[in-house]
Formats: sequence, C-alpha cells, structure tokens
Amino acid sequence: RVHQLWFLTTMGVAVWSGNTFLLIGFSSSLEMGFLFSKILHIGSTLLLIFYFHFVLSFLFKVQEHKNWLIMAYITGIIFIISIFIHGWFMLGPSSALGFKFWFTIGNLYWLYILYYFVYALLSIKILFKDFKKSDGIRRRQIFYIMLAGLVGYGGGITYFLPQTVGVYPFGSFIIFLYPILITYGIFLHGIKIKI
Repeated sequence: RVHQLWFLTTMGVAVWSGNTFLLIGFSSSLEMGFLFSKILHIGSTLLLIFYFHFVLSFLFKVQEHKNWLIMAYITGIIFIISIFIHGWFMLGPSSALGFKFWFTIGNLYWLYILYYFVYALLSIKILFKDFKKSDGIRRRQIFYIMLAGLVGYGGGITYFLPQTVGVYPFGSFIIFLYPILITYGIFLHGIKIKI
C-alpha cells in the first residue's frame, strides 16, 4: 500500500510539473494554456492527497487521522470537479508576469490555497511528531520523507504567487527534488519500507 501511494504521489508530481512545462513552453493559444492550467491543478490536488495518505500509511496512522484523510479526498474531488465549472476555480485564460498563457483565479481558488496549506502543514506536523520519537533507520526514513515534503511544498507554494500577488513562482524550480529526496533516502541508505 505504501509503495502504491508513493507511486501515485510521484504521478501527481509528474502531472503537475509536466503540464506546467507544457503551459510555459508549448502553449500556442490561450485555450491550450488554460487546458494545461486545469490539468496541472488536478495533478497538484492529487499529489497533495496522495502524499498525505502516503505519510499516514507509512507511519501507520491512517486510523488515527481517518477523518482528515476522508476530508482530504472529498475536498480534493470537489476542487477537481470545480476546475471544470467555469468561474468557480478559474475564471479564464490570461497572461501574467511575462507568462504568455496563464489564468485568472475564481472565488474557490482562495479556498484551494487554504486547503493546500492545511494538508501540507498537517503532513509535515505528523511527520515531525514521529521524527522526534524515532531513532535509527526509522528516523532517517522520516527525515527524508519530511525533507521531501518541505522542499516540494515550499516550492509549490510559490506557484500561487503569479495569479494572487503578481510575483514570479521562483520555487517551482526545486520541486523536482521532491521525489529524488525520498528515492535517495530509500536506495542509497538501504532504507526498506514495510508494506
């Protein structure tokens, strides 16, 4: 289960980053750019949910945080559906900060940012709590998972800047480290994850 959730998390990263790359590098029209924006938000929503679920499964805390997990899935599905309802999540295509094809946010987008912060911080908080109580290999495992979350979410947060406060998303360039850090910890340190 843990391996499957990690795979789904990395697929979320791939959908998010791949469509960001397509949005910035290959959009030839506002409509195409808007489509890539929608798909990348689906990826970011899924990676948020799957990372949280991965953390809970890895730490054997799914039952303890079951309500938070159910809420993550329900809220995520609502956001994914709202992406395709004009005006709720995004109003339409636009340009911002030298990006030829970007988007204008809708009213639900502010709730999405809150959702992102809540689940990013909750994941890190749960990891940190177990990190303090752990030792040896388990402590190193948690360290790399927590570091990956901090780097990934730290970079991902800057993605909200162009459409909200008009600042370039400088942190997006470090998000690729997110899956690499966990992979590094797993393979180069001989860390085994129980299934």
